[in-house]
Amino acid sequence: MRFRSDSEGPIARGSRQSNGTTGDDMTTPMEFRILGPLEASCLGRPVKLGGPRPRSLLAALLLDAGRIVPLDRLVSAVWGEHLPGSARNQIAIHIHALRKAVRAAGREAELIVTEQVGYRLLTDGVWLDAYEARQQAGAARRAERPEEASAALAKALDLWRGPVLSEIDSTEIAAAARGLENTRLDIAEEWADAELACGRAREVVGRLSVLVEEHPLREGLRERLMLALWRSGRQADALETYQQGRRRLLDELGLEPGQALRDLQQSILAGPPAAGTTRRRTTAVRPRTNPTAPPNPTTTPPGPAVAPSIPTTTLPSPTTTAHAGAPASRPGAPVPAPGCSTTPTGTSGRPATALMVRPAQLPPAVSAFVGRTSQLRMLDRLTRPGEDGLPVAVISGAAGVGKTSLALRWAHEAADRFPDGQLYTNLHGYDRNRRSAEPSAVLERFLRALGVPGRDVPSTVEERAALFRSAVSGKRVLVVLDNAASAAQVRPLLPGTPGCCVVVTSRRRLEGLTVSHGALQVPLDVLTEKESVELLERVVGTERVSAEQGAATRLVELCDRSPLPLRIAAAKLTARPRWSLTEMVERLACEHNRLDHLSRGDFEVRAGIELSCRELSARAALAFRWLAMVDAPCGFAPWLAAALLDTSVQEAEQLLEQLVDAQLLQPLGSDGAGQPRYRFHDLIRLYAREQAEVEGPRDAVPAALCRVFSGLLGLAEQAREIRYDTRYPRVPSSDAPRWLPDKASWTALLSDPLAWLESERLTLVAAVSQCADMRLADLSRDLVASYVHLFESRAYFADWEACATRALAACRAASHLPGQAAMLYSVGSLNLVLRRLPQAAGFLYQALDLFEQLDDGPGQAIVLRHLGSVHLIQGDLGKGRAEIERAMELFERFGDNAALAHALGFVSHVHMLEDRLEEAARLLDRALALTEILNVNKAQLLKRRAEVRRRQGLYAEAIRDGEQALAIAIGLKDLVGQAYTLHALGEARLGCGEPAAAAEDLQRALRFARQVGDRMIEGRVLLALGHVEGEGEGEESRRYFRQAAAVFADIGATGWHEEAAKAAAKAPLAVTA
Repeated sequence: MRFRSDSEGPIARGSRQSNGTTGDDMTTPMEFRILGPLEASCLGRPVKLGGPRPRSLLAALLLDAGRIVPLDRLVSAVWGEHLPGSARNQIAIHIHALRKAVRAAGREAELIVTEQVGYRLLTDGVWLDAYEARQQAGAARRAERPEEASAALAKALDLWRGPVLSEIDSTEIAAAARGLENTRLDIAEEWADAELACGRAREVVGRLSVLVEEHPLREGLRERLMLALWRSGRQADALETYQQGRRRLLDELGLEPGQALRDLQQSILAGPPAAGTTRRRTTAVRPRTNPTAPPNPTTTPPGPAVAPSIPTTTLPSPTTTAHAGAPASRPGAPVPAPGCSTTPTGTSGRPATALMVRPAQLPPAVSAFVGRTSQLRMLDRLTRPGEDGLPVAVISGAAGVGKTSLALRWAHEAADRFPDGQLYTNLHGYDRNRRSAEPSAVLERFLRALGVPGRDVPSTVEERAALFRSAVSGKRVLVVLDNAASAAQVRPLLPGTPGCCVVVTSRRRLEGLTVSHGALQVPLDVLTEKESVELLERVVGTERVSAEQGAATRLVELCDRSPLPLRIAAAKLTARPRWSLTEMVERLACEHNRLDHLSRGDFEVRAGIELSCRELSARAALAFRWLAMVDAPCGFAPWLAAALLDTSVQEAEQLLEQLVDAQLLQPLGSDGAGQPRYRFHDLIRLYAREQAEVEGPRDAVPAALCRVFSGLLGLAEQAREIRYDTRYPRVPSSDAPRWLPDKASWTALLSDPLAWLESERLTLVAAVSQCADMRLADLSRDLVASYVHLFESRAYFADWEACATRALAACRAASHLPGQAAMLYSVGSLNLVLRRLPQAAGFLYQALDLFEQLDDGPGQAIVLRHLGSVHLIQGDLGKGRAEIERAMELFERFGDNAALAHALGFVSHVHMLEDRLEEAARLLDRALALTEILNVNKAQLLKRRAEVRRRQGLYAEAIRDGEQALAIAIGLKDLVGQAYTLHALGEARLGCGEPAAAAEDLQRALRFARQVGDRMIEGRVLLALGHVEGEGEGEESRRYFRQAAAVFADIGATGWHEEAAKAAAKAPLAVTA
């Protein structure tokens, strides 16, 4: 997505004027700012733009102001790749909300118009800061004096208020934001040029220093800072600025500074600037749609609001005047590195001559090689004919994953494609016993292997690299660089011609080689289960593995399906033929000494992981250790690491990416909520746990884990409140701590609260158990309560039962009465949902006793409501009504209208069953009139009123209520609610004389009922289907009635069982010929 603006477009008419109107006095002016956080105002009043999605939508329209933005691009800008099914409808909703917000701010004229394929933001009466920046840059281009240009460019720079659209989390918007940030840097460079042309070198140092610190790899900024320092008389500072940039480029990209920087350094070394040199030659920096394409001087492409270049009359730059005595090189000629001749020479001073021999240095390929078919095919691409440039591949992966094995396997298979030889070296990038190999030493060995006499090997690494490139020029040589530490270590060892080929292995991806040489990335992960078992068979023997297939499968999982630990385990089994695979599994099953068993001679899994940790920052190392202490079966998102370290989500994600770069974490991609997720391989997790237990204060880890559980609780409660708001009926929570990241972060995390809850469900289940183990009773019971609404609406009954019973046990162990009462209520509610009615009553009465002991009125009320429901289902209408009416009294006393509405619905149901339909309808109307009812309650109440109206014969009204209830249930993704509502709709359609439509609704209801395991609604749907099929007669009806009777009998619903049994008995048998 690019920012577009016609140079003579309508935005120009919306520029700000003193009278508060636009040039044509027809449209109330609007101001939009995207060069920083998104802001909008009308007549000085801010416009309330809403949440992240409408803001993303508006940003996308502003970036294409005045042009039609297709709907697909808007959807992509708002949701990225994770599109909801209703994305197009939601775009329309957000557009409506934006229009409403603009009108509320005082602009009556239309701002966003609907087009055939999308939407367009009108530009009449609109001022946009990005366009203003473009205008100021244009003024600078037209300026005749550098002072005028500098002033205009300074105004443009002042329009940036921070990172562009930083609060909007969208890949498309981020791409446009990066373009506008590059625009700012282009303008900054041209402003510096203009200032320097004015002779104000000291004035630009401050601003340029900040920019260089923010963008250390931007050589244009660094060059101008060096020039400003030099002209300010700070020669030493200018040279230090060069050295800092050089170190940064080498460390991060493995690159030397560009020619312009090197030339300027030489000029500074030559002495102070020449007298009268106050201006420098400027190079036009023009915006390009494709940053990799060369600029076209004849066109100005549309793009971000960037500053055009400033053509000024300049004196020669110091880089040309300072070398007056030096011989001039021809334009475009390559400049040799300092101390390096263009003709390689040996130490004797005469040209070095390589007597080309054919080296064959590859070590033997590993035996029992399995899998890696796709990676071998990727490496085959290196030898395709017609490829430009030097073919380079980087095989990266964790310790012991088989990088060297893959490299050597392919190298041996491809050796005949390199008739001039194969060079190999171990660079010892990750080696406990040896320092990393110096490129100079490696080059010496390579040169000797290629036939260069020792006396002719130059002394400096630059000369050796140049001689090496000369020696292999025009040859076909394969170079394997094993166990590299960095791109800087590899770069001097690269040939210079396409005929050669280089394969590098490293634990890091060495992305600098991809930047500079287009290196092919070949990431390596663990083997598949089938490949792992095959490796065992080839080392241990097929007969032994086949005899214990189950143990073999378990063994490969305990070894993480990683080749090195698998080979160590297999070697031990080979050396001990009396050991069974089961015995080996038993030895490895204990986590405390698994790593001890996975070592043999020089091969040790623990040592390999330790080396990967060596270069971690202190914070990343702390994250590594503590993350391993969290039970996270589905991996973890950055918020969890933020809670663990009590830091921001942004810093946490950076630390996680450091661990990924070190091959200590595995990225899992994005989850359903759009969060990146990560996981440990088990053996790495065990090593991290070992380190956590021996490093740092003993109480640090428990405190960090408590923050994680508090963060999970805080975010889950916020998600529940967003979905249901604070009126969701529940038992009172404890005063256990809640941890939340900053509001912007948690708001973004919970933009789709249900998706976030789903993505963290297994984290919650594990956290409840871990809290119980740590005797954190309050946290364990509050975590369960925070997730019950998801467990129920999505039918995660096994998770609900596991969590509630575990938390109940923890509360009992701690003699925690409020927690016991809450969890007894939760377990009772689960049994009620599952229609295990005697068990439900038992748990609920225990909960009621405890709430009465604690004098907890709201707790008593919510339990009584559920007890009433139990009695109603059992057919004891009087007792059920009595319990619910007691609950209603308490709800009214405590002012809980949401719970009161829910209870009114239950009482109305009793009146309906007793054929007091008018009273039932009155209670439901009263409940629906309460202003504080929730959507989930409203759906239930509408469903109940649909049932009452059906019995009253008001079928059209019943269908209308049912359809409203169904829409709410679908919106909440409430599967249980959809089952109940479809049942009510089906019965209403049957009464209306629409048996086909009724059967369709009821069959859908039956599928949902069986999917969520709700036996009660399953039985009622089956009963209704019996009445639909054959109008209650015939064998099909009889079959449905019998199924319904069996379900009701199974759950103890006596009244319903009797009704179904009677219907089955009345249905006549089909007459057969």
